[in-house]
Amino acid sequence: MMLLPLIPLAWSAARSPAVATPSWTAARSPPVASPARRHGAAAAMVATPISSSDIPAAALFLEKPSTVPWEVHKFGGASLATAELYKQCADLLVAESRRPLADGAASAAPTMAIVSARGGVTDKLIAVVETSKSDLPKAVQLLEAVAAEQVAVAREISSPDAAAAVERAINADVRSISATLQAFAMLKSVPTQALEVVSGYGEVWSALTMEAYLSSEGHASTWLDARDVLVVQTTGEAGLGDKGSTNTMGTDPLWEPSEAKLASWWAADARTQLRELDLAAAAPVVIVTGFVAATADGVPTTLKRSGSDYSATIFAKLMSASRITMWKNVDGVYTADPR
Repeated sequence: MMLLPLIPLAWSAARSPAVATPSWTAARSPPVASPARRHGAAAAMVATPISSSDIPAAALFLEKPSTVPWEVHKFGGASLATAELYKQCADLLVAESRRPLADGAASAAPTMAIVSARGGVTDKLIAVVETSKSDLPKAVQLLEAVAAEQVAVAREISSPDAAAAVERAINADVRSISATLQAFAMLKSVPTQALEVVSGYGEVWSALTMEAYLSSEGHASTWLDARDVLVVQTTGEAGLGDKGSTNTMGTDPLWEPSEAKLASWWAADARTQLRELDLAAAAPVVIVTGFVAATADGVPTTLKRSGSDYSATIFAKLMSASRITMWKNVDGVYTADPR
């Protein structure tokens, strides 16, 4: 198996509506005017150059004189199916962030990764919910099994302390979900909104797991629950939609509240160390939950099945990213037309 960039997208912030962008200066690096990066032949992509002058004034809330634009990556469930794949994807993120800039500037690129649930987890969580209507003990058993599988991955790739933190968080989620399942069992039905809430936990656990590995390896990293910052409104039909569908119509991001929440999250004291990193040495890596969001009232919701690609493009715009890369796990690449 190998990971390849499937869909390279790039744009200049000058062509996008203004949004607030977390940014800072590499203290010992020259100002970066072009973040286009070098890639091998397999990647075959070049980002559209973006200069600090392209970034909206609202983005410079840290009041520093120049910026290094973010880069955004997205990994789907198939790319995160095993512990080894979590490590491979996380290591790839670090390597991408450290690639030399095209203009030779000695600066790393702040990097954000949107992650889906580990392969198969969303389907399993949906099965847990459906089972609860007729067999609550079995539903709880299925839920605990899914959670245990995720914890096992964290234990395999993370330090004992980091894995223990992931386990505590997941166990707390399991208790919350189990209480919700009891209501489904009593009602013999599942409200659409409740199904969306439960099905989104796979992304949360996935982000926790990847960040646990990164922190265990000593990388400057954190994770972000998109439900805390991404505000959307639903104008179409309620529900998760169909697996594999590319139809995300009817779920629209609310840009102003989302950018305000994101800026507030980044400016919090907990992120001080990341903000003050010397980009001449290393860049921060932020792992973000795909698929999930919240309404203006704070109610958890989703961007519908297979919505993590949509999440990635939304966050790329919010970050005024110079590039977004969708990674695909494939068995190999043909060197000639197989026909």
